[in-house]
Amino acid sequence: MLPKGWTSYNLGEVASFKNGLNFTRSDAGDAVKIVGVSDFKDRAQLESTDQLAMIQIAGALRDDELLQTGDLLFVRSNGNKALIGRCLYFPQVQERLAFSGFTIRGRVNTTILDPLFASYLMRSRSVLDQVFLGGSGTNISNLSQEILSNITIQAPCLNEQCRIAQILSTWDQAVSKAERLLQNSLKRKRGLTRDLVLGQRRFSQFAAPWQQHSFREVLKEVKRRVEWDDDQYYQLISVRRRSGGAFLRETMKGGEILTKKLNYAYAGEFLISKMQVVHGAMAVVPVALDGMFISDSYLAFQSADEDRFDINFIGWLSTTQQMYKAVRRCSYGVHIEKMTFDLDMFLNEKLHVPQDLEEQHFICRVLESAQAEVESAANHLEKLKLEKAALMSQLLTGKRRVKLPDTETEAQA
Repeated sequence: MLPKGWTSYNLGEVASFKNGLNFTRSDAGDAVKIVGVSDFKDRAQLESTDQLAMIQIAGALRDDELLQTGDLLFVRSNGNKALIGRCLYFPQVQERLAFSGFTIRGRVNTTILDPLFASYLMRSRSVLDQVFLGGSGTNISNLSQEILSNITIQAPCLNEQCRIAQILSTWDQAVSKAERLLQNSLKRKRGLTRDLVLGQRRFSQFAAPWQQHSFREVLKEVKRRVEWDDDQYYQLISVRRRSGGAFLRETMKGGEILTKKLNYAYAGEFLISKMQVVHGAMAVVPVALDGMFISDSYLAFQSADEDRFDINFIGWLSTTQQMYKAVRRCSYGVHIEKMTFDLDMFLNEKLHVPQDLEEQHFICRVLESAQAEVESAANHLEKLKLEKAALMSQLLTGKRRVKLPDTETEAQA
């Protein structure tokens, strides 16, 4: 049922479409910047063209092959099906921009549809569901002008469209600000980690020199083997470098576990993956995962001497490029995914550690504070995104109306 004052359209009634340019590296005609699938990323709008590629095409470009202010661009085809149908809005085009053959340009009739409002509509759940199913009830592999034209949309009058777009744009700005704060926090944490655990920055209250040790002197391996039962379920943990050292938790039945033996690790122990070590898969087990099982592809270590070495200091060191290079030096094999880790070689690698145990503790506390700042910024960003998504769902379906002169109560952003 349509909200009062709203109208239903097929998108083809209020927008026109055009496929993008196909070109080859050997073309030697008109030069132009081009927007391709790789430029979409997680963007909703393209506000800068500085990173766009410059290409040459055979012959000269026609005006209808260039983007204009207010245009929408859709991913037509891509190796990743999840990207198909993704929409990019162009709020202001001040130079010649072409678009690749893997995209489709949409240009709305501005007497009926506000372009910014349309860009939000095209990212709404109701429209995306229609895009992915392509009107046929099965997931599409390629988007087409026909599929886009047949999408059903609902829209209020232009004034209400503009007001909705303004509200959602304000939320977008808040999200963008939160994303910048998160990136700044991550950058600060990375810089602090590099400077502090490598001794490039010292605190004035600590004067004792750093000492060189081998990992063999700092770490001692812990082995606690348990035989698994085919019919029992186990919670296994693993760690991934690409997730920022975060642990993953997985429940598996004994019969599904490929390894013949299980180990388990306590909080405060340092794990290294023998299989993924070339990717830097190592971290200190947090309190929340105390006593969890690990496969025998992981090695577990404790501090060799708790009066001299803080295992958390080694955990922070493991996030640096220096540690990554060290484990690579101790791995061999032709294919990176199948490289073998030489534990003895790794244990002979050298590292510098503060002689003063309190300096190790202090460095860890500073970095834990920086990590808490990152987590706070990430939580704030996630909360904003969820609130914006909920408001977007209500505004774009008419379940919540905005205030226009002599109309309903304004939705508060």
